[in-house]
Amino acid sequence: MERVLLACALVVVVAHPAFGWGPLGHQAIGEAAQGALTTQAQEGLAKVLGHGTTLAPGTLAKVATWPDDVRARMVSGAVAPGWDQTDIKEADRFNHDHKDNALWHFVNLPLGAQNYPTATSPPHDPVRQFARPEDVVQIIKRCITILESPGPTPHFTRVQAVRWLVHLVGDIHQPLHVTAGYYRSSGNLAQPKLIRDPVTASEPGVVGDHGGNGLLFSSTIKLHGVWDGCLVEIAAGKTCSGKVTEYTPLAHKLAARMATPEGGAFRSTGNHHEWPEQWATDSLKLAAKSGTYPTNLKNGKVQSTHGGEDLYMEAMIVSPASASYVDARAAAAADQVLKAAVRLADVLNAIAWP
Repeated sequence: MERVLLACALVVVVAHPAFGWGPLGHQAIGEAAQGALTTQAQEGLAKVLGHGTTLAPGTLAKVATWPDDVRARMVSGAVAPGWDQTDIKEADRFNHDHKDNALWHFVNLPLGAQNYPTATSPPHDPVRQFARPEDVVQIIKRCITILESPGPTPHFTRVQAVRWLVHLVGDIHQPLHVTAGYYRSSGNLAQPKLIRDPVTASEPGVVGDHGGNGLLFSSTIKLHGVWDGCLVEIAAGKTCSGKVTEYTPLAHKLAARMATPEGGAFRSTGNHHEWPEQWATDSLKLAAKSGTYPTNLKNGKVQSTHGGEDLYMEAMIVSPASASYVDARAAAAADQVLKAAVRLADVLNAIAWP
């Protein structure tokens, strides 16, 4: 009976477009990280956000969803709860100036890639063509640079950089925001075969699945959405109902785990400007190791977005069933949310606030 209820609840959770971790996850990550900030980081953030020298509880949770709210404004004209005319004008201006900001939330690396390409990667590394100048890794790095710049900031404001940084550190730890399955569009679409090798994935006629958005447990249950919604609710100690909106219980769970050796094992060390590549690689390896992408598929078909310019594969998942999939990956998802909270605090503490 539990599995039947879970499968039904999943319909509620993922019947809408995917927004990395959903508000619950992003807000809980922000709140948990805020509790681990140094005095210097708190003062730096408070100065940027116009809060004097201290951050009120819930400050980072409040800003954590702004990039998704801006995207929703672009896609459907939605107005986020609590926005006034000034907020609406800011969102519209941001979307006007950064028309591709919806692409900042992810990078679609093949599962067979060894790592996100770095400055020391060979020039001929086939994975380089899957990275973009404005993917999730590069925008995080841009936000760090903006927040460390004493003078005028290019691209966008320091306030907006804080919002994007808090949000994208969450996104980069959602493994389907860093990876994608690839499939040969001219192959056997009745049973699409997953391509892991980056060289093969870059060949003509190969299409991706938009980070699992094209893989369906049913007509309303997307693989990507299971991670964004259901698995976060499970991490919060709730059932997969699609109705959990209060983030503080999950934030408290994360804060408690952050204070243990388990949380300490996820700390970032070294040059913080190089951390985004490391985080992306970590999520890539988790996705590959844990079988995040089901491989038993059927009824594949090539779909298109953006007026037919962007092709992707859509297919039904034969197995595992959605409830079995959730059961097997609940622990990994909870760890990814924990990593995001630990590492968000790390990077905010590491920034050289001017």
